[in-house]
Amino acid sequence: MEIVKIENKQIGINQPCFVIAEIGTNHNCSLDTAKELIDVAADSGVDAVKFQTYRPTDIVHPEIPANAYGHFRESNEKYWYEVLENYVLPEEWYPELWDYANKKGLIAISTASSPYCVDFLLELNIPAFKVASMDINYFPLLEKLAQTKKPIILSTGMSHISEIDEAIRFLRKKGCSQLIVTYCVSNYPAKPEQLNIKQIPILEQIFDLPAGFSDHSLGINTSIAAVVLGAKVIEKHITLNRNMKGPDHSFSLEPNELKKLVSGIREVELAIKQKNDIEFYDLGKRAEFRRSIVTKVKIKKGEVITNDKIQFTRPGNGIEPIELNKILGRKVNKDIPQNTVLRWEYF
Repeated sequence: MEIVKIENKQIGINQPCFVIAEIGTNHNCSLDTAKELIDVAADSGVDAVKFQTYRPTDIVHPEIPANAYGHFRESNEKYWYEVLENYVLPEEWYPELWDYANKKGLIAISTASSPYCVDFLLELNIPAFKVASMDINYFPLLEKLAQTKKPIILSTGMSHISEIDEAIRFLRKKGCSQLIVTYCVSNYPAKPEQLNIKQIPILEQIFDLPAGFSDHSLGINTSIAAVVLGAKVIEKHITLNRNMKGPDHSFSLEPNELKKLVSGIREVELAIKQKNDIEFYDLGKRAEFRRSIVTKVKIKKGEVITNDKIQFTRPGNGIEPIELNKILGRKVNKDIPQNTVLRWEYF
């Protein structure tokens, strides 16, 4: 499996998990809110922030009613594209937000929803693209993305393995050499019993690509569990407050939760880090906590060691209990007081 590089971050085996804070539409068309979310992301220690770049009618037919998508019902608009218009990030804000994120030490990426959006984002010198689950079969978009030669993060919600395979083969054929696949369940929110995150290492094994998790569940536990299972990328939506109006706030992480997610990921990474050799950090405790063969009574010179004359207690700096049969029946060469840790030089 090759390492995928996005700016100064390497993604793959034995690399830290690449954590993406998905701002998406949760800026609510406010530049100040977008910057606040970047601040939250930087303060939490994530690697990247992600936006969604789209024009509403690039995504949905203009006559689709506003109530067609059940996870968001707070709008009075008649059509869904009108709902989306309330959450479009204005193009003129992008340079300022990109610069703001970079100054905060964050990588800024986006999901491109059309070939037009790809061209627009290329003007910002975007370092990587995300492909939404809904676009895994949108081959004109995939071709455009592959031709940029930029790393691509491919989300796989709602997809059969055969469809994922077809998309990956197509992207590679069209020139994409750096590809990450993210497991995703496209429910908002996704319930724990729907997640089946054991699919993450299976995706990695099948496609020999870094696999991650685009997590729409509530809370942070499933993302941390995904890292334990080998996820190389974690993507979570973030919000200033889950009670804000908008399609994605309700299942997003608030600032304190995002901090806990990142610290939890980094903690479990320390526990699961891969080494060529097994390391035992507790070897120094052996003499303190293991048992030795110890005299139960005083034993005179020339006496034979029998079971009734010994016991097994700490410390563990003498003859180990596993050596019992090697000393039973042997004579000692000196007087040995009671409660003495036996050593080989006593025989």
